[in-house]
Amino acid sequence: MGRIYKGFGLCNNGKKLIVVGFVDSGSDNTILSKRVADKLKIKMKGKEELEVANKETILTDVGEVRIISEQDKIDDVIKVNVTDLPFEMDSDEKKQF
Repeated sequence: MGRIYKGFGLCNNGKKLIVVGFVDSGSDNTILSKRVADKLKIKMKGKEELEVANKETILTDVGEVRIISEQDKIDDVIKVNVTDLPFEMDSDEKKQF
């Protein structure tokens, strides 16, 4: 079937970014790149270990961001895990956001 990518609006501290992300409906976590988190000035609330798709355990920062998708009727504040590690493991840079 291939990967599913969707566009979303992310808002924090009066800043808004439109991003395209890989949607994994079976995932329990939302991972955001550090670059996007920095642009939105997301305040980190702690750290959390996650097991990623390749079964590796990584340490992430944890924050919150408002996610908006008019198409999917979503407007909610969600917890995000912030790291660049999974993005660095993916060799196709076009898949990063």
